[in-house]
Amino acid sequence: MISRKTLLIIFVGWLIDFSVQKHHHHHVHKDDDDTDNFLSQKLEKCKSPKETGYDKSVCYTYHNQTADYRHALKTCAQAGGWIMQLKDQSHLEYIRKIVERYWKQDANTLSIWTSPRPLPLKDNKCLLHGNSSAYSPAKVSCQDEQHAFFCEYQRATKCNAKKGWTHFDNYCYKIVTTGTPGQFFHNMEDARAACMKADSRANLASVHSYEENEFLRVLMINRVIALQVANPECHNYWIGYQRLNFVDNVQPNQFTFTDGSDVSFVPTGAKNGLYPWFATRPDDAPYEIKEGLHESCTEILGPSKADNCDKLEWCGRWNDVVCNEIHDAVGAICKKPAKKSSKEHHNHHDDYSSNEYI
Repeated sequence: MISRKTLLIIFVGWLIDFSVQKHHHHHVHKDDDDTDNFLSQKLEKCKSPKETGYDKSVCYTYHNQTADYRHALKTCAQAGGWIMQLKDQSHLEYIRKIVERYWKQDANTLSIWTSPRPLPLKDNKCLLHGNSSAYSPAKVSCQDEQHAFFCEYQRATKCNAKKGWTHFDNYCYKIVTTGTPGQFFHNMEDARAACMKADSRANLASVHSYEENEFLRVLMINRVIALQVANPECHNYWIGYQRLNFVDNVQPNQFTFTDGSDVSFVPTGAKNGLYPWFATRPDDAPYEIKEGLHESCTEILGPSKADNCDKLEWCGRWNDVVCNEIHDAVGAICKKPAKKSSKEHHNHHDDYSSNEYI
């Protein structure tokens, strides 16, 4: 029999499943040196069996330990989600109601980050909903303010974890290698072919938000942890971001993803601390140009204590590279659409160890 602490179905304009247990505050580290101390935490799965809902079937975790926007985003991404986006007045009223009912917090004191997608806003501004009963998100500094936040997760999907696939935002991801330690893919096309060999629907990963990039960062770190590598070499990986050409003077820097998805997410600014390009990249290194080559493809830097990867904070940054040369990329990050699982839609009795899911 399902206890009332295990599942509540709440009707407030839409259905959202509420899996409840004893509340534990989720600590959010404030210093960059500390942000990676909790990266080895188990990635929680969101089980939400109902497809009916306000906009889609989702569940949330509430984190009332305040944090700046960057650390809030990281916390959500590391668990396979993103900062909740308040959609309208009715959505706000629902959130205020459950905060009072289940966390015994005065809704008039509720001040939470809300997520515009894609990120970031211009001028290092992020959206905050202050302690108002009216839907009125405001632009504030992403780094100078500390607030509570909700993480949002999509319903469970089938990614075949036994074969190494991990779910995030309706897609499955997997790191593939040549299978021979110390052997790199010869070029980007070899890496792409390895993804398609892993699954015919897979391609090199495209990246469409900072949340997704942070998820890939955690995926790489968890792989090193799983392999128990004390001092890894440069564990970098091919992704699918590339320039089309450097010849056409009309569109000299036109970009694309190898999976054909849109490139509306073009990270170009570093002010908000979410900048994924490494150092001054993309730079199309001059020494490559002298050889008649261009750095048209991209690798994502993994955790390492070698060469230029001696800082974990650089993990997740991008580096432009020549497409047809061997680099220090030990593998590729593959991505494919996730399949919905009817069985998982009805399996919502998981033991969530650190947060309340609603």
